[in-house]
Amino acid sequence: MTTEELKGKVSKNPVIQKFRMPIQGMTCAACVSAVENAIKQVPGVASVNVSLVSELADITIKPNQANSSAIVHAINSSGYRCGLKNVAITIDGSFDYASSKVLREIALDIDGVVSAQVQSASNQINIELINELIDFDSLQNKIEGAGFKITDFDSENPIESEVNRLSRSAEIKHLRRKFIVSLLGSISLIVMMVLASNKLIDGPVAINVISAFIATPIQFWAGRQFYQSAWGALRHCTSNMNTLIALGTTVAYFYSVLVIFDSGRFIDSEKTYFDTSVMIITFVLLGRLLETIAKGRASGAIRQLIGLQVTQITIEREGIEMTITPEEVIPGDQVTVFPGERIAVDGKIISGTSTVDESMLTGESYLVDKNTGDLVFGGTLNQAGSLLISADKKGDESALSQVVRLLQDAQSAKLPIQQLVDTVSAKFVPTVLLISLATFLGWYIYGPDPSFRLALLNCISVLIIACPCALGLATPTALMVGMGRSAQLGMLIRDGDSLENARKVNVVVFDKTGTLTLGNPSLVHVSPKNSASRQELLSLVAAVEKFSEHSIAKAIVRGAHQLVSCTNYPVSSFQYAPGFGVRAKIDGSWITVGSSKLLEDSEVGLDKPSISEMDVLAGNGVTPIFVFRDDSLIGILGVSDTVRPEAEEVIKRLKLLGVRVLMLSGDNKMAAESVGGGLGIDLVISESSPARKIEFIKSLKDSGDYVAMVGDGINDAPSLAEAHVGIALATGTDIAIEAADVALVRGDLNNVVQYFQLSKSIRTTIKQNLIWAFLYNLLLIPIAAGLLFIVFREGNVPNSFNWALGVDGFLNPILASFAMALSSVSVVSNSLRLRNWSKK
Repeated sequence: MTTEELKGKVSKNPVIQKFRMPIQGMTCAACVSAVENAIKQVPGVASVNVSLVSELADITIKPNQANSSAIVHAINSSGYRCGLKNVAITIDGSFDYASSKVLREIALDIDGVVSAQVQSASNQINIELINELIDFDSLQNKIEGAGFKITDFDSENPIESEVNRLSRSAEIKHLRRKFIVSLLGSISLIVMMVLASNKLIDGPVAINVISAFIATPIQFWAGRQFYQSAWGALRHCTSNMNTLIALGTTVAYFYSVLVIFDSGRFIDSEKTYFDTSVMIITFVLLGRLLETIAKGRASGAIRQLIGLQVTQITIEREGIEMTITPEEVIPGDQVTVFPGERIAVDGKIISGTSTVDESMLTGESYLVDKNTGDLVFGGTLNQAGSLLISADKKGDESALSQVVRLLQDAQSAKLPIQQLVDTVSAKFVPTVLLISLATFLGWYIYGPDPSFRLALLNCISVLIIACPCALGLATPTALMVGMGRSAQLGMLIRDGDSLENARKVNVVVFDKTGTLTLGNPSLVHVSPKNSASRQELLSLVAAVEKFSEHSIAKAIVRGAHQLVSCTNYPVSSFQYAPGFGVRAKIDGSWITVGSSKLLEDSEVGLDKPSISEMDVLAGNGVTPIFVFRDDSLIGILGVSDTVRPEAEEVIKRLKLLGVRVLMLSGDNKMAAESVGGGLGIDLVISESSPARKIEFIKSLKDSGDYVAMVGDGINDAPSLAEAHVGIALATGTDIAIEAADVALVRGDLNNVVQYFQLSKSIRTTIKQNLIWAFLYNLLLIPIAAGLLFIVFREGNVPNSFNWALGVDGFLNPILASFAMALSSVSVVSNSLRLRNWSKK
């Protein structure tokens, strides 16, 4: 399989288009289902995955079939909001109604533009759009192509907007304001109750009217979000957590209003429940506030990464200095970076020398010296001198941007257990509604007097205490925090399946070169044969190997040029055989350079001195390389690599986890076993071509083993894709990383062990969350329905429980709302413990 074929195999399907959109207003798994179902009903949508915690929808559409505006409308009509970007474009000169209409139609004709409003007075068009679908160059060209001249292009800074979204600062501010107002209302009602009970206020009608005056704005202003979400769900014949809250508080509020207007005609009590509805809203808002703050903390790792990106870049383009955003950078742009500034783009240094802090990518605390010609990466910190850098990638294709995207993908992933949770959550709210109705009817028909009031309070308690939020948050919060922690430690886990599969892995297979070794081999042995000179041998080898990307080939070329002045031979008919070597024609002869595997598959043999030389090299851990001119051996080279210092300890720790450790290598048997034996590896398979590596992985899987493969090169990519879990060292090739499930961005083998340990901790946290969420609902819903009245009988509740259950065993709805709020906060708080997960 060629590199291009492999890239095609692991790359995205070009027939479909995928984009990511923020969604606001989701509180439970039922909300997620509602959003997903609304989007799926839009024609042309191929798939959708919505994350509750990251509040992102990953949407895949078929080109020219799905209208982005229809997707936004579907989300909004279901009671939720889309996070859209606002852009204000100023047009030169004034324009009339006809021009305004043309300008608006041009904007709306671009896929990704949701709305466009022309402000003739200010010569502006204000556009709402889906950021990931918009090509701003196309937008500008279409507007200017219609005869309009753009003088200013003002848009929200995408990096600042995303950091603010993830920190949830606006949502926290909004919830805090509503909570404070509700709390003041609750305190006011409590004070009135105390005063009334001490006969300091007379007249129940006056007290009820004042209570209604306090409760009304809290019910319909502070509680507005519950009604909006519940109404949106009802329009689509579904229900969610907000349905339960809205219904429970509304019953309490309007029953109390009815008491005021009834004046004792049909209702024989002057008791109202304004305090109940207000306190329920207060506690729910408190829970939402604490939950939102915790979610903001859960996104700390990705906010830290995004915050490293430079928001404004000053470049020189065609001799003109201009300030642009990272998205507008194109390869070839020249950027000046002064001491103390973050490097804005991935690129190559044109001039200047400095030291750079690359710890955000490598995790290493030491500074890296940088000179002209060296590569630098966006987000790293320039420490000493000024640098002039030529960008070699677009801003959104930088190494840092790729890390952020991988982390977002991982945090939005869903584990298989989430499917069960989603199924339960989808039926949870309708089930609770039926239970609350049965509770009301049961106590009203069969309960003791006052049966109506008991039925009402127990019904409200059931509605309020039920908490699908905890169920919905159990898995995604643990995933978000755990994935964020893994990124901080240098591990990018691609999806939830990688976490699930980690617990099943019982065999870990390592590649040798560049994985167990440092991947920086050197030429240590040169032995010309059959009258070939040292200069001729190395010149021929360098001429052929310069076309290969293999690390050993690069080491040979580098060493050849260091040892002799190489002749620049013209090369033709270059051929590459993975696992064997390379060959090409030079001056009419085939020059073949390859491993001992070549000897097995050809009729060419070695004399005894050459065989002895090969054995000595291999016995010392040096890889012998053979050079032939046609069928004549003209030299033996030796290439040696250094074993990673942490490799032996990592092998020991994996074995302590109960994992068998194997090694696959394309090297000869003696050299491979020299490395593997020294590290204590259970089984070494040498002289393995990429095809043989795949067959070996398949044989392990067929025998019932769960296999993780650790590699770094193009040759490893098929094996990484074949294994149950592919782990790539990010110091390797892009294609290997793309084929893997886990990328170790620091190139540290200790991360292999940490991946298995952290995966276990994440799964344990998810189990704890789910057990808590299920037990909470399983135990407290029957108590809220009045089960303890039957258990304790009338007046037999222990005194120590009177504060919660009264004397008869009925749960106070206010306490139910507090318990409900506490359940979600407990789940999120438990997940936040993963932020402090330490290396072991």
